[in-house]
Amino acid sequence: FGRIWAEWLVEQLNGKGDIILLQGMVGASGGLQRWAGAEEVFKNYPGIKILGEGYGDWDYAKGKIIAEQLIAAHGSNIDGVWSQGGAMTQGAIEAFNERGLKMVPMTGEANNGMLKAWVANRDKGFTSVAPDSPSYVSVEALKLGMKAAEGMDVAGYHAFPLQVVTEENLDQYVKPNLPDSFWVFTNLTDDQVAELFSR
Repeated sequence: FGRIWAEWLVEQLNGKGDIILLQGMVGASGGLQRWAGAEEVFKNYPGIKILGEGYGDWDYAKGKIIAEQLIAAHGSNIDGVWSQGGAMTQGAIEAFNERGLKMVPMTGEANNGMLKAWVANRDKGFTSVAPDSPSYVSVEALKLGMKAAEGMDVAGYHAFPLQVVTEENLDQYVKPNLPDSFWVFTNLTDDQVAELFSR
């Protein structure tokens, strides 16, 4: 996650710019790993300057508050937002809009609310990249557990490639009629998803 986000943001800024960081949860292993990946990339680009950061717990409201605080401190000097995703990027988008600031590239995660906000702000110049660990990873883990219970050797590292929403495939994944909380990478068919959310 971290490397994908950082490489994309560096590319958007042509290797030079002032950014803010929306970190996940203090001490959470996933957040630490995401930042470690990003930091590896940013170290290679001395033109990328970090103006400030805050922890939003991957939450919309907290992410918005952190973005508001960083905007208050740095305002129009912000060239990009490296966000650890969850719903924080949605909050940052709203904070920028409410302050009347021009949209800057912001990283996000592939939840439907983020993708809908992306589409809604395209005409303002907003763009993003949204990787995600697919929702069926837990099912695959259960399958491995079942194999182990049956005596099969499943030892080892089982990697799943991250899927990524980009400007090129955004329209394929965004679901305007589904709630913000829907995570778009799934093995379910559109009909199955529609049935689940119609209940």
